[in-house]
Amino acid sequence: MRQSERCVLYLWDDFMHKKLTYDIPQAFVSMFIAWFTGYIYFAIHSVYFSGWGYITDFSAIFFWTGLFTFICVFTFVPLIIFLFRKTSLSRSNIFFPLFTILFSQIALTILLLPFTDFQPFQMGFFYFVYAAVIGLAFGLFYLLFQSKLNLKDKKQWIKKTIFLFFPVLFLVFLFYVFPYVSPGLAYKYFGDSIQDKAIMSVLRKCKVGDTIQKINCQLPNFASNTRGKGMMSASMDNFYYNIEFENGKITKLITKDTK
Repeated sequence: MRQSERCVLYLWDDFMHKKLTYDIPQAFVSMFIAWFTGYIYFAIHSVYFSGWGYITDFSAIFFWTGLFTFICVFTFVPLIIFLFRKTSLSRSNIFFPLFTILFSQIALTILLLPFTDFQPFQMGFFYFVYAAVIGLAFGLFYLLFQSKLNLKDKKQWIKKTIFLFFPVLFLVFLFYVFPYVSPGLAYKYFGDSIQDKAIMSVLRKCKVGDTIQKINCQLPNFASNTRGKGMMSASMDNFYYNIEFENGKITKLITKDTK
């Protein structure tokens, strides 16, 4: 057997059979990734399958789903790991993601029961799939971090610092860099301040004579009426724009910062 094959088999065996322990930093970062994976599912569902075609109540969804998800780090996750280690399934870690899917369903039901008059089936199929996505992502990433990342080694302090601050760095990138790097995705799949920054990024590059279709290519469905004569204007937290167009072309454009 080749050295590379032995290495792969060793890593796979370590991944599948290493005894799981409850590690708060690893649980926190794994849950953060799972939470954002769940949001991606929510965004795709909202844009393509809900009939809305856009994200609604972005801030509320971002905050409350994040809060509920991270409550699980200190409540359900220790219980999940404890119970998993007590079952015969713990002989192979391949069953752990299935275990976390099951408990994510239970956790979501418990957390949302007060909002459904204690009738869980009123939550709908969407929420159970949403919980399953979070559970699967958490289980996979927690397994990965447990088998490949030793945060207790003092020599790995750089890796440990980056790991612990990853959620903060990611959110800074998402809110302050991503709308300018990819305004189309930011506008379509996010909302509020992220969406506003995407609009600012695109409109600041526009000029009189450009077509409305050019804006729509970067900001999907930004302007529903691209023919005839019309006007669009809005005042956001720190940006104002006024667009007048005729026959699909911009005839007047005003953009300015309001702060």
